[in-house]
Amino acid sequence: MTNQSLQNNENKCFICQDIKSNVVYEQDKNIVSYQCPHCGYYTITTDLIHDLQYLPKQFEDFRKRAPAIAAERRLRKMDQYILSAGPKYEFFVNHDHLFLDEYPKDFFSKYNRALCNLGRYLEMSPLKKIPDSIESFQRYIFCEDAQSGMELLKLFAADGFIYLNIPRVINRTSHITMAGLREIRKLLASESPRNANVFIAMWFDDKTKPILQPIRQAVTEAGYEELNKQSFSARVIGKIRDAGIILCGSPLGYRIALTLGDITDYVEHDKSIIEPMLWRLNTARESIKTITTNNYDILYSERFVKLRSFVDSFVAEEIKNKTMLNAEFLDEE
Repeated sequence: MTNQSLQNNENKCFICQDIKSNVVYEQDKNIVSYQCPHCGYYTITTDLIHDLQYLPKQFEDFRKRAPAIAAERRLRKMDQYILSAGPKYEFFVNHDHLFLDEYPKDFFSKYNRALCNLGRYLEMSPLKKIPDSIESFQRYIFCEDAQSGMELLKLFAADGFIYLNIPRVINRTSHITMAGLREIRKLLASESPRNANVFIAMWFDDKTKPILQPIRQAVTEAGYEELNKQSFSARVIGKIRDAGIILCGSPLGYRIALTLGDITDYVEHDKSIIEPMLWRLNTARESIKTITTNNYDILYSERFVKLRSFVDSFVAEEIKNKTMLNAEFLDEE
C-alpha cells in the first residue's frame, strides 16, 4: 500500500473500515495512527500494511476477527497499542503477543466475554436499551453477522441475563436483567486479564518522587490495576512470607531479615497484630456468654476447635502473667 493510497483512505479505520475515523500518517516514523469510535486509538506500522497486500488469506482472517478484538480493547480501556508485522507475517500487538490470539478460543469463553462486553457497552445499567439493530453492536459480542448475534442474545435471555423484547411489544425494550448484572460482575471479578498488575523496578526517593504520580496515572490508564499499600501487603508480601521468606517491614519498605534483630522485629510485629485480635475475639465471646447467660459460645462449633484452643491458651497465659505481676507488686509493698 503506497503513501498515496493511505492518504486516499485517511478517514477510514484500518481494522473495521469505519469511515468516521481520524487517520494520521507519519512518514518519518513509518506509522499510521487511527482514532475510531469503535476500535479506539491504535497505531499500525507501514510494513504491516505493506505485507497484508500480499497475504489475502491472512488479511481475510484479520478482517473477521480484528474488529471484535479492537472493540473489546476499547471497552476495557486497553486501546492505545501498536500493531506490527511478525517474522512470519503475523500481527503482533505491542511487540508482545499475537493480536488474533486475543480472540476467544472456544464457545464458553466467547459467551462469557460477550456478556461482559454487552454489560460494558450498556454502561452496566439495566436502564440502557439493547439496540434493536444488532449490526450496531455485533462486533462487541464476537459475532460476524446479525443472525449469529441474535442467536447469542437468545441464549443470554434463556439464561435470564437479558430481557429480549421478541416479538416486539410496544413500550417495552430489551435490556440487561439484575441477574445478568450480577453474573457480569462475578465474571469481571474473576477475570484474569494479561498482566493484571504491573511491577516497576525503580528506586524512589525525594529526587524521583515527582515522577511517581505520572507513572501511577500511566499504569492505570494502560488498564492495569493499582495496588494500594494494604492490597500490596496482603497479595504480594503475604505470599512471599507464606513461602518461608522472612521480610521485615519499615516506613521505607520491606527487606529480607538478615540479623537476629531483624527476626526479633518480625516476631514482635506479628505479636502486635495477633495478640490484640485474640483478645478482642475473647472479649466478644465473653460478651455473648454474658448476654445469653452462658447458653451460647461463639467458638463452640467444630469449625473453630483450633481457634478456641488458641484463645483459651492465650487467655490462660494472660491471666497467669497478670497474677504473677500482682503477686510481685504485693511483695514489693
